[in-house]
Amino acid sequence: CLEFEYVEGCDLSAVIRDRGEMPWREAAESMKKLCVIVGRVHLLPGGVVHRDIKPGNVLVRGDGSFALADFGIGGLAANEVTTKTRLGTLGTAGLVAGAYSDLYASPQQVQGLLKANARDDVYSLGVVWYQLLTGNLLMPAPTGAAWRGKLESKGMPSALVALLGSMMEHEREDRPMDAMEVARRIEVIVNPPRPSPTPPAPRAEPPQIDRRMVMGGMVMGGVAAIAAGLYLIRNKDTQPAPPIRNKDTQPAPPIANKALKQWINSIGMKFALIPAGKFMMGSTKELDPSSHDDESPRHEVTITKDFYLGIYEVTQEEYERVMGVNPSQFKGRRRPVERVSWKEAMEFCKRLSELPEEKAKGHMYRLPTEAEWEYSCRGGASNFSIYHFGNTITKANANFLGSVLNETTDVGTYASNGFGLYDMHGNVWEWCIDGKREYRDRAEVDPRGPMEDGSFRVYRGGSWSISAGSCRAAY
Repeated sequence: CLEFEYVEGCDLSAVIRDRGEMPWREAAESMKKLCVIVGRVHLLPGGVVHRDIKPGNVLVRGDGSFALADFGIGGLAANEVTTKTRLGTLGTAGLVAGAYSDLYASPQQVQGLLKANARDDVYSLGVVWYQLLTGNLLMPAPTGAAWRGKLESKGMPSALVALLGSMMEHEREDRPMDAMEVARRIEVIVNPPRPSPTPPAPRAEPPQIDRRMVMGGMVMGGVAAIAAGLYLIRNKDTQPAPPIRNKDTQPAPPIANKALKQWINSIGMKFALIPAGKFMMGSTKELDPSSHDDESPRHEVTITKDFYLGIYEVTQEEYERVMGVNPSQFKGRRRPVERVSWKEAMEFCKRLSELPEEKAKGHMYRLPTEAEWEYSCRGGASNFSIYHFGNTITKANANFLGSVLNETTDVGTYASNGFGLYDMHGNVWEWCIDGKREYRDRAEVDPRGPMEDGSFRVYRGGSWSISAGSCRAAY
């Protein structure tokens, strides 16, 4: 069941009727607030989508803050998933034919051929934003180019007009990834960060661990840098064999950290050998009362092959050397790259594999599976713990919401786990290669979630802008 808050006030349609056109800056700030709320819904495990965002479903409190109403047709973007929210439990949901309001529905919702996803909500948000600017509740998504000129003539920045237009694109892939991405881009355009000093030139030697905590850049309130750092895997068979050991043994305990084999690739990225082994994946209410239903049943997973994993989240310096751009909000060459979509993460792996020195040596890079990620995060520990360092988390362990920083930190700022990996909890989310899968009450070998196009991809580890509970190893 769901618990619903009583909101005293009015809905956004009443505001539009009473006020008419809203100044562009006020409309942008209102849309940013609304996108943060919707974005938090999109971040829930399983990919929750509202599917009927319109002014009548946006409640305005007396203090001007918003609440989102009518989740009656909302559901999960992935089938067969039940997820826990602060409000209660959202059960399994699939397509609901015709469950939308025509004026705000994306072309894909109207056609009814594809499962709803976050980009459908982004389309609806775009129409709501346009109605705020025009003061007309009957105004559909605009066509042509004249509307852009009218908004710009009223002082609205062209970049903001372009963002609004991208939200209402006909094709899904041309829209922003989700509502939080829209909120972030509004913040950057309306309140641009102060220019930061030019970073020093990239060092010729491989990057070393930098424990300095760099403060600065723009703080974006509750707007998260969603699209995460990348953990990369390289086939063990292209490296000299590691020291001989019993393949049937469990992974080395944390005390063996310094003995683990590491290597550095052609652009200075450091990797650690992750030995094959078994672990218990997931969590239960008995072990961790804060665990979610989709984290169980806890089950044995076997990783059959050794692999190499980047010991740090991919840095901005590394990403820019491969991709030629740096999309990050919080600038710093040793900070993790953020604002990277799953497709961009995959492209980074592809381009890194195609670098001449890497290609000549047969090095192939990819994102880890969700199982490989959790196995690596736990660091070879034989006993259950909520985090790789124990059952409690403080600002001394990781960068998460409430740890004072309110932005990303340099990679390697906090202590590593038993495999020599840093920032497995907090700082920025990390993409996995596969989609969300339902856990089964039986042992599995090298499990992998759905890989077909359109699947919602898994990201793990939490970030600087999210609570400690979302940074857990099993989350």
